Amino acid sequence: MNKLYINEIKEVTSYGNSHPIIVKAEDNNTYVLKTRADGTLADKVDYGIFMETLSYKLLQKFGFKNIPDIEYLIIDDDFIEDAEFKFGKSTNDREQVALANIKSSKGLNLGVKWIDNSEKYIGNDLSNQFKKETINYDGYIMNSDRNKSNPNILYCRDDRKKYLIDFGGAFEMLMAFYVIESDIALFEISKYYDKFCFDNDYIFKNELDTVRIMKNKITVDEILELISELTSEWEPQKLKDEIAYIISQRVGNKEIFKK
Repeated sequence: MNKLYINEIKEVTSYGNSHPIIVKAEDNNTYVLKTRADGTLADKVDYGIFMETLSYKLLQKFGFKNIPDIEYLIIDDDFIEDAEFKFGKSTNDREQVALANIKSSKGLNLGVKWIDNSEKYIGNDLSNQFKKETINYDGYIMNSDRNKSNPNILYCRDDRKKYLIDFGGAFEMLMAFYVIESDIALFEISKYYDKFCFDNDYIFKNELDTVRIMKNKITVDEILELISELTSEWEPQKLKDEIAYIISQRVGNKEIFKK
């Protein structure tokens, strides 16, 4: 992943609990900026973008093609000054929250490449392979943030492809981190190996009983290698062994699809 400075702030998105910001980077490409501090967990930073970045890396390793490119985006004093000028006097709540997130996110942040001419996917014509891969992957990383009103799937009118996006709420909506960090972690972590994590409004809930397990496996060492590619300044690096072990135990585990 390249480390890019941000040249232009375009706008805060109208969606997303983490208040993403659309920006233009020094490579002349447009990205959705996901900040280190994003309000996902009130007392923690880095957890959302750590899981999102790791998710994209894992999807790439599993051969999932329909995902956006990602890069690191740098928030420094100059960018904070630009954001203050852009949003400082705004009365828009989302812009004020985004500004606060930016001020608390100096360093490397996540940029998800903007997919031009795209829209939120609404329909029923997804291929069985796409659904199988999505269900398996959401199960691996405990991501239930995908429903009919918010599928986190984009349809691009240019190439007519569907793109899977947004994993910032993965790992049991990030609450699993509290368990991993707790004093009783050794006794509690094991419950996540085969934990059913799909909400009732999960978009592919009706397919869970018939889902085919993807044949590919991934070892703890392979996941740790991917995590090592993530910036060392992100806090969840201290939990890398536990994260890698849980994911490796879930991959290919049929029990994660059963209540």
